[in-house]
Amino acid sequence: MPSAECRVKLVVLLAMLAEDGLPGVVTIERSVERVGIVARRYGLVRTELGDALNDPAALRALLEKHPIDAWTEGRGTGGTGFSTYQDGRLASRFELRGAEREAAQDLIREIVDWRMAVYLRRVGAGTGADRIVCKVSHASGRPILFLPPRERKIEWDTTVLSALFRLSQITTPRSSRNSSQALNHSWMY
Repeated sequence: MPSAECRVKLVVLLAMLAEDGLPGVVTIERSVERVGIVARRYGLVRTELGDALNDPAALRALLEKHPIDAWTEGRGTGGTGFSTYQDGRLASRFELRGAEREAAQDLIREIVDWRMAVYLRRVGAGTGADRIVCKVSHASGRPILFLPPRERKIEWDTTVLSALFRLSQITTPRSSRNSSQALNHSWMY
């Protein structure tokens, strides 16, 4: 079974891609911040990172121990390190430009997403904290979700929403307009 270290590697790669730093350079501070954001998408990874997820110094130490040290020392790659880490900057040892860079980023993202899905499926992560179980009904042909009574941040079409589930009130950060009906409809149809 894949280890937690494998999943953390994938999260770091996704964070570097999100920062447009693969190939390229990302500071450890931005890596820590972005890893925190990406890791929170996966219940299993949140659990594995534990308290370090809410402690930037602890998360930095964890990332520096693994996977950064493995990448710079070439562990698991036949002794060839594909990254450098110096003065708080993680950099790839290869450079691509233009269309080749975009194609490489797309390919890396696809492989990483696929590997993460395989790892999560193997350990049954689909039954854990990432799932919200709720009753579904309808009124006059409109879907209704009876959601858990708590506030939560959720993503919908790359927009972060705040949902106060006990009131079924869903808003964007820039608008107080209730988007719950549109969100429910997109989930149902």
